[in-house]
Amino acid sequence: MNSCLLVPVVVLLFFSAVNGQGNGAVRLNVNGGSLPTYTQGVVEVYYNSEWGPICDRYAYGSFGNIPSVVCHQLGYTGGYSGSTSSYLSTSPVIYDVSCSSNSLVILQCTHFSSPPSTCYSSDNVEVTCYSTRIWDSPYTGMVRLQNGYYSGQGMVQVYCNGQWGVVCNSASFDSYAATTVCTQLGYNDQSDYSSTSFTGTAWLDNVDCYYESCLSQCSGGSCPSSSVYCSSAANVTCSYNTGSSRYGSTRYTCGGGLTAGAIVGIVIGALVAFFICVVLIITIPICVCCCLGIGIGAAAGGTRRTTVAYSNMA
Repeated sequence: MNSCLLVPVVVLLFFSAVNGQGNGAVRLNVNGGSLPTYTQGVVEVYYNSEWGPICDRYAYGSFGNIPSVVCHQLGYTGGYSGSTSSYLSTSPVIYDVSCSSNSLVILQCTHFSSPPSTCYSSDNVEVTCYSTRIWDSPYTGMVRLQNGYYSGQGMVQVYCNGQWGVVCNSASFDSYAATTVCTQLGYNDQSDYSSTSFTGTAWLDNVDCYYESCLSQCSGGSCPSSSVYCSSAANVTCSYNTGSSRYGSTRYTCGGGLTAGAIVGIVIGALVAFFICVVLIITIPICVCCCLGIGIGAAAGGTRRTTVAYSNMA
């Protein structure tokens, strides 16, 4: 092949590998353009090999839990219905979506893929995401994907011992391990896994999985007491296979519901409440008895004085 032609081919293949996306990926579109840094815009979903908006004919501008789920999938703590007046002319790919508050990715929500009789560009779902990231308040064993172009794509990192670090791309990190990472993030499958060079902290090596819901459930997936060394990190692209019987994890499957600090606070609060109850149970009867004793004594003393007074009068 001519060397002049080889360079653009290599460049094209490189960007195809970097920018590949899995089924169910989401992005925000503003005036026909989309960047990973956008925090508001029309929601687009990659579904059956094409990008397209969501058509919600019955929302009337209020999209329920959809903004929260979409923004969470993009790595933000939540969001709300936005209005950018940036309607898309492309055909929608999913319709009439209804999400639970526990959903992590948009295709976990109930939806239709067959187009209705009418669907207008004004029915596009628009959202505005909060600026705070979900990994600003991580839990031990939390995973995230970094440096990817689309949601559900990037280098695998896990939060251990108060710090983020990579998962090494060892021989045991295979399609099962990649699927487990994606499952913890709410997807139910992976479309690609590979290695990427890195420098920095690494926490997990020789992770061996078999369709677990959380990485910490895999052999070698629990947080160690010290970091490990490796020169390449695992890189995955997640996808959601709507024809699969597997269901991705929800918000609290892998420990995202309560942090360690919150659990300690609950335990301490319960102990304090128990101590107060014990004190009240012991002291209240004593106080009642004392009050009754004083009252009876006072009444008896008053009766004796009255009797003496009447006797003297007689």
